[in-house]
Amino acid sequence: MLEIRVLLSDVDYDTACEKIAPLLADIMQEKGGIVGAAVGKRERLVAFLRRVLRKKNQVERDRWVAELATKHRTVLMKKAADLAAEQGVDVRVCDVAVRQL
Repeated sequence: MLEIRVLLSDVDYDTACEKIAPLLADIMQEKGGIVGAAVGKRERLVAFLRRVLRKKNQVERDRWVAELATKHRTVLMKKAADLAAEQGVDVRVCDVAVRQL
């Protein structure tokens, strides 16, 4: 088993919102309810995420992303394995962990 550690700083949260919003929208729509219906349009979710993140300072943004990644780690593991498979690499992702330094 291998552990790969990647440290990130200066994350472009605006672009990240655009990339992450479809995934979050799918998760929320699967759960249904008012929130699921409200994020039916991904553009609205992107705009909402941007507004939320702009109100936070860098430490708060990093903490929020770390908490989301921890909460949705199984989805991240599947996405990582799918990405590797798209590149022709057969791998089983055992864990994904994100923490704020």
